[in-house]
This record gives sequence, structure tokens and C-alpha cells, in this order.
Amino acid sequence: MTDNTQNPEEQLEDQSTGESQVLEDTLDDEVAELQLKLVEAEQKYQRAIADYHNLVRRNREEAVKKARLATKDFVSNLVEPLNHLALAAQQINDPGLNMVVTQLWQTLNQEGLEQVECLGTPFDAETMEVVEITKVGKKVTKVLSPCYRLNGEIIQFAKVILD
Repeated sequence: MTDNTQNPEEQLEDQSTGESQVLEDTLDDEVAELQLKLVEAEQKYQRAIADYHNLVRRNREEAVKKARLATKDFVSNLVEPLNHLALAAQQINDPGLNMVVTQLWQTLNQEGLEQVECLGTPFDAETMEVVEITKVGKKVTKVLSPCYRLNGEIIQFAKVILD
């Protein structure tokens, strides 16, 4: 006769082995789940960092854009009075006043202001406004007010006479 029954120690060992296998499987599942959560958290972190860098870049670009707009408005408001001052300085012929006018123009040029040459050129609607046409010609014979460009953008059209 064969005894199929195990002694209590063997039963306890088998039960313990079975429980440890279940516990090990459960722990493996938890580890896999935690690793998945860690990967997801790392991805969220990377996205948050990228979003932050994009926000910083956009804010910097917006600040530069606002500064350029403020400069454009400021320079646009200065151009006409400075033209009048330059004309007055030519009439008075005062070396000190001429020097100040020259320094003001140099400062504005350093900020990106440039005068667009129009005299003797064909009419260009992108940079000029016609004040008078003496003949049927399309060439600028006189510039009443110069054209100015600030950082590549026209801020004042030239007022010209065509001949």
C-alpha cells in the first residue's frame, strides 16, 4: 500500500512554495505596472520640459517683437521733426547744430534706420507717394520728403515729383 499523504512538514513546504509563487507573480505584476508608470511619468516630464522651453522661447520672441514695435513707433515719430530740424540747420548753417543733427541721424542709423534713395530712379509704389507729375515721365526728379526704412520695413514713404 502506497501512502499518498504527506507529512505536515511537506504539506507546509508545498503550501509555502505555492504561496511564494503566487506572491512572486503578484510582485512581478506590480513591478511591471510600476515600470510602466515610471516610463509614462518620464515621458510626461520630458513633455513638460519641452513645453517649458517652448514657452520661454515664445516669450523671448514676443519680447523682441514688442521691443521692435516700440522702436518702430518711436523712430517713426522722430523722423519728421528730425527732417525739419535738418532743413533748419541747413538754412541757419550753424556748425554746432549741424553736428547735433548728424549725431542724431547716426544714432538712428545704428538702430536700423536707413534712408531709401529715390532721386533719379523710376517710380516705385512700394516706397514712394506721388505729389505732382510735371510731364508723362515716370522718373523721380524731386524728393520733397525722403523714404525711410527701419530694419527692412518702410516706416515713411517718400513724397516725390515725377517728370
